Amino acid sequence: EFINYLLTKPTGRHVITGFLFEFEDMFPYRDNLHALRSDTVPAYSVEQVKHLVNLVTQTHRLKFVPLCQTFGHLEIALKRPQFSHLREQPNQPSALCPLNPQSLGLVFQMVQQIVQTIGKQNIEFFHIGVDEIFHLGSCEKCRIFAQEAGRRVLFARHVRKLLKRLNTEFPTIRFIGWDDMFR
Repeated sequence: EFINYLLTKPTGRHVITGFLFEFEDMFPYRDNLHALRSDTVPAYSVEQVKHLVNLVTQTHRLKFVPLCQTFGHLEIALKRPQFSHLREQPNQPSALCPLNPQSLGLVFQMVQQIVQTIGKQNIEFFHIGVDEIFHLGSCEKCRIFAQEAGRRVLFARHVRKLLKRLNTEFPTIRFIGWDDMFR
């Protein structure tokens, strides 16, 4: 109801063209990602997600842009024991280790479940985050890689591999991200 109110409120001279939505632990992840759901508040149901997307795309004729963190800001996954081995730093659940071969699989599955639930026909843009990776290049493997090739190359390597896989699976979706790590 709040979102409907927000979208129907007059905006004066400003025009809203899209709605960026980050589900985080409120997304109805399933199967091996079920543990990503909130421990304290029930996650949205699949029906609620579809209703939200319909409200935005059909009722208000806006673009629905889901945001799923795929590098930094991944506390929803990395705080969990079953995913803690993917951390860049063992005591910091904020960022993935980009050289861990399982890191890409986790974030790909997260994006895949979101796209499958929303429906790729409802997504023109998908935001993959990739910002504020403060500990990049700090684990042993990444430190060596960053010393030889640079932190920017380490960052770009992970993002390129992720985008290659996402673009292969979802060729009609345009993936976007925050720019701070590209500067």
